[in-house]
Amino acid sequence: MAKGKMSEGARKVLSVLQEAGPGVKFTTKRMMEICGFEKAGSVTGSVTGLVKKGYAVRFSEPDEEGKEVKYFALTEDGANFDPDQDTEN
Repeated sequence: MAKGKMSEGARKVLSVLQEAGPGVKFTTKRMMEICGFEKAGSVTGSVTGLVKKGYAVRFSEPDEEGKEVKYFALTEDGANFDPDQDTEN
């Protein structure tokens, strides 16, 4: 894979996030279900790359029972990012 190119898995994750829109929160488990991934690492790796580029953010919030749940969501920059456009990143 050429440097700067997104993997198929990362494209799937980005596509789901972009369809949902900025700020819509997802868990790794939910994204695995949507994308059909068998391993959490497929989502985690993709999200890590998006976070490093500023296209997504990670955060925790308490659920109804007060247990901390880890989420990630698309940023405005991620909403405007086109993975098919040539970039220098």
